Amino acid sequence: MCLDALTLVTRLHLLEVCRVAVQLAQQQCPPPLPAGPGGAPRVYSEASLLLLALLRTLWRLSYLLISSLGTKASNRTVVSRRG
Repeated sequence: MCLDALTLVTRLHLLEVCRVAVQLAQQQCPPPLPAGPGGAPRVYSEASLLLLALLRTLWRLSYLLISSLGTKASNRTVVSRRG
């Protein structure tokens, strides 16, 4: 079964999970330092950034899993051809 990112996010309610995680972190941590002069205003919420980081990690892990499965399959092919 293959899930695309949007299905994963909506079925597991990941944006809401990230919002709760950010709220809990803000309660546990001291407030951030004030912004310095200049710089771009914050465009994305902390929850959105956390969600992007989570999806990036899942993407990387899925790639590693697929590559390791491909390596195992090619090793089996080589072994079965020898036998």
